Amino acid sequence: MGQWEPGTTVKLLDGAKKIAMSINIKHLLSIEPGAWSESIRGEFNTISDGFVSVTFPLATLLPFTTYGKALKARKNVALALEEVIRKRMDEKAMVGFVEGEKENNRGKKDMVDLLAAGYDTTSLTMTLAAKFLTEKPTALAQLRVRIRKNLV
Repeated sequence: MGQWEPGTTVKLLDGAKKIAMSINIKHLLSIEPGAWSESIRGEFNTISDGFVSVTFPLATLLPFTTYGKALKARKNVALALEEVIRKRMDEKAMVGFVEGEKENNRGKKDMVDLLAAGYDTTSLTMTLAAKFLTEKPTALAQLRVRIRKNLV
């Protein structure tokens, strides 16, 4: 948000997605947002497109379909997470996170699912909250008062 200039048009959903990715990466993986999180954000956009795509029996076999691209993106994210987990295991920062190859694979899949779900739901919730609050200035004013009251 600090990069938004007054009086300029802001693509709110895209900004919310960046914020959501940063929050999820920081809280689920203990990684500060930066180049790594931005590099996989595109993959999550592809996964999101796959969530809402129309699937058909051969969609998983055809990599050029939206669903096929989403499956490939999911694998790419899993590989990126595997690298993070491997580095953390080497650093002993995530000891006990996963044990054995089967659990390791399940843990990666669960982490991809958590990140994807949090990415979409958090960014959409933030966008809708901004939309509805701008339509109701009284509610926005009341929210500001409550936030200021609780921050002091």
